[in-house]
Amino acid sequence: MKISQVSSIPNLTHNVECMIPRLFQRARETGKRTVKPEHILLELGGQNHGFGGAILIDHLRKLGIKVTELKEKLFGNIPTTKKPAPEITFGKDTIKIFEDASKLTEGTIGGGELLLAIAKRFGNIGKIKELKLDPDLIEKELKERNPRIPYWKRLI
Repeated sequence: MKISQVSSIPNLTHNVECMIPRLFQRARETGKRTVKPEHILLELGGQNHGFGGAILIDHLRKLGIKVTELKEKLFGNIPTTKKPAPEITFGKDTIKIFEDASKLTEGTIGGGELLLAIAKRFGNIGKIKELKLDPDLIEKELKERNPRIPYWKRLI
């Protein structure tokens, strides 16, 4: 999926819509040809707003990880001379995250849903495992910070 196709993803919050172009920039900065789940984590960690960013930052603080260390932890020391192909697309894993996030909510997809989708699908593999993301803890935090109004109450 290219950046021009992102508009086909339904129900994104404003924060996530604004985050999409930055994901492509993060991929360029790290010398990758595709947007990976790690780029979403890096962007969420850099956000000062939104439930997903706040939950991730709190989670990292509890683990003793500073947000500034997140990039190095996920990607290591990145040489600045790397230049990726001019066209960057979403990786398969990233597309799966957006699909999973859309299944987690009846409303819009926010940073919290993306974080939860990453933790549930990829929390036990690769460099994401090092962050020790706990899906149950993230889900609990997400529900506490962003309580959903039951459908029947919305009809009243």
